[in-house]
Amino acid sequence: MEQELGKGPEGKTSVPVMSAVKELEHQKRRMEERPGIELAERTKRLRQACFKASYKKRCQRQTNSNHQETEGDNSGDQLLPMAL
Repeated sequence: MEQELGKGPEGKTSVPVMSAVKELEHQKRRMEERPGIELAERTKRLRQACFKASYKKRCQRQTNSNHQETEGDNSGDQLLPMAL
C-alpha cells in the first residue's frame, strides 16, 4: 500500500503515510492473532476509501478500454449492399 500512497516529488513516502501503514500492519497482526476482534472505526473508513478508489480505477480502465475498442472498430460506419 505504501508503494502507491504519499509519494513526494523525490519519490519518498511521507511520514504520515508511513505511520498509517505501520498502524495498519499492527492491526493486521492483532486480527490474525484474534480473528474476532472488532476493527477501529478509522480502519473501517480507510478500508472503505481504498476499496472505493480501486473500484473507480477499475471502472475507469474498463471504460477507457471499451471506448478505445469502439473507436478502432469503424466497420459499422460503412453501408454494405444488400442481396435481394
